[in-house]
Amino acid sequence: MDISPPPASDPAIGTTIESSGAVRRHLLSPFRVIDWLSSKLASHHTPLYAAILTVILTLPGLWLGWQTDDHLHRATLTDEFPRLADARRPFPDLFAFVKDGLVAEGSVIDRGELPWWSPPNLRLAFFRPVAGLSHWIDYQLWPHTPALMHAQSIAWYALTVALAALLFRRFSVSPYAAGLAALIYTMSDGHGLPAVWLANRNAVLAACFGICTILLYDRWRRDGSRLGAFLAPITLLAAVLSNEGAVAVGAYLLAYALFIDVDRTWRRFAALVPSIVVGVAWWSMYKLGGYGAVGSGVYIDPAGDPGRFMLSFVERAPILFNGLFSIPPSDAHIILSQPAVRILWIVGICIFGLIVWYAMPHIRSDKYIRFATFGMILSIVPACATFASDRLLMLAGLGASLIVAQLIVGVWRPIALVPQLRGARYVAGVLVVIHLILAPIGLLTAAHNVRGFGTHFEQAGLNLPNDDRIDGQRLVIVSTPSAFVSSFASIYAATLHRNVPQKSLVLGSGVYEVTVERTDERTLVVSQAGGWLLLPGRWPTDAPDQFKWVSFQYLFQTFDALFRDDQPFMAGERIELSDCTIEIVEITTDHRPATVCFRFDKPLEDEALRWVYWKTDRFSPFDLPNVGETVTLPAPRPSSP
Repeated sequence: MDISPPPASDPAIGTTIESSGAVRRHLLSPFRVIDWLSSKLASHHTPLYAAILTVILTLPGLWLGWQTDDHLHRATLTDEFPRLADARRPFPDLFAFVKDGLVAEGSVIDRGELPWWSPPNLRLAFFRPVAGLSHWIDYQLWPHTPALMHAQSIAWYALTVALAALLFRRFSVSPYAAGLAALIYTMSDGHGLPAVWLANRNAVLAACFGICTILLYDRWRRDGSRLGAFLAPITLLAAVLSNEGAVAVGAYLLAYALFIDVDRTWRRFAALVPSIVVGVAWWSMYKLGGYGAVGSGVYIDPAGDPGRFMLSFVERAPILFNGLFSIPPSDAHIILSQPAVRILWIVGICIFGLIVWYAMPHIRSDKYIRFATFGMILSIVPACATFASDRLLMLAGLGASLIVAQLIVGVWRPIALVPQLRGARYVAGVLVVIHLILAPIGLLTAAHNVRGFGTHFEQAGLNLPNDDRIDGQRLVIVSTPSAFVSSFASIYAATLHRNVPQKSLVLGSGVYEVTVERTDERTLVVSQAGGWLLLPGRWPTDAPDQFKWVSFQYLFQTFDALFRDDQPFMAGERIELSDCTIEIVEITTDHRPATVCFRFDKPLEDEALRWVYWKTDRFSPFDLPNVGETVTLPAPRPSSP
């Protein structure tokens, strides 16, 4: 197909290009740089160029080391940390954090591995054996060399973008658009976290095997490849066994049948049967194995709680669409107040509408853009099962990259026989800035951002008590920004072979002030401004001065919501631990704990108990009040990740 610019007096254009002032301005515009760049990427070397660029942009990840969940994975897959022996499990269960019935047994709450407000039905167990196997290989071959583990992750990401480049060449009528789409996908800042954070490698693996599935399926349906027909279901199974989000591949396979398949009869849908069988088999394994998410305020099981999932889709999809096409990234919503999130939601709706409006001529005229649009929209659905984050968009980004590339190419290389809309050049210019200038900066700095986040937990772990006595004590944490922080602080301390408490118990958890009253020698009554489990982005209603449009404090509210959904508490409800009875004294109007009584079975000064609270940016010793006294602790102020 000849895709060079039309001659100067092409009658199909209806005007003389050389005499067009608009085109002369076009030829002198900054888009000429992109023209040259994408023409280079239009060659058959595009996958290699994409892979090399990927390695360059993610190279800082080699020195990132282990961060947050990585420390738990080390304890899970090795026997180096006897203090974390309870974490040991086989690699297929590497991501099965809380299996069904575990909380009901009570021991995990008694030990402090989960906060006291975790409901008995809490389940956070993800079936990702392929991803688990990749980490098991790391710890078998180079258990003490995280740089080599990161090299594996970067290699997988390089392979993923190379495969994406091949896909774009097969699913675009223009090699210029294909090359530009490959460049956009390669430099997407949303891919930074999966590429450089070891624990999120599963997202890269899912995308890699998912793209393989689409390519193999296309080879089968378009070229008649029997090998493609045989391998496509296998790679699809590998994708969903890497990360649940790979069910988004099904969106693209359905879009293929609707818009691209050369067979326009019912057989194009019958060809989907092997993939459907794989999906049903995977789902059966998932459910029969006791995997899934129940009782969490962050993760939602679409099949187990469809009503709540539909609501989350309405809330999260516009924010995810904004992350695909515009700024800020969708992750930004976790540090925004509720009013600010509503504004971002409206912006997301507008951005999505704007993109569809300007892409509509291409959607009407180009079956590949119809495929990309339909697949992208449906692939957003599984991403709404947890809080919005750009790291969930590696598969949705396939369609988005094709759409953005076509919008840009349609302006700077105006050869498509589609009407140009007013303002299209400005939209394309903004997309160039976002996806080709800002995005690679975000990808290049991803490792720095992950390290900053991990350092927060490491500092907390280094400030926990580390003397010989703590081994046999219960550590009582009177206040903390989040129980999640305290939990990972202990895990990090144990991986350094520091002394860690036999048990721990978080009393107050949140980012607002805590009031502690001692009613007798064994009892503390604790109240929190705003109550426990204050919804992310909210602040105490009786303290309007606490409102902030943007604050990292809201992030820590999301952490606490991980351990409980909106299941109501009741006044008088009790949680029994081996050495403490927890009783809900007062609840808020939305049925969250407002005042909680902690009654220990021994005097609070007993040597079996060690007391700390969050002071400024670390844990510090807590001086117990006398009987009848009340102390108010300042709001825990977590340092910015």
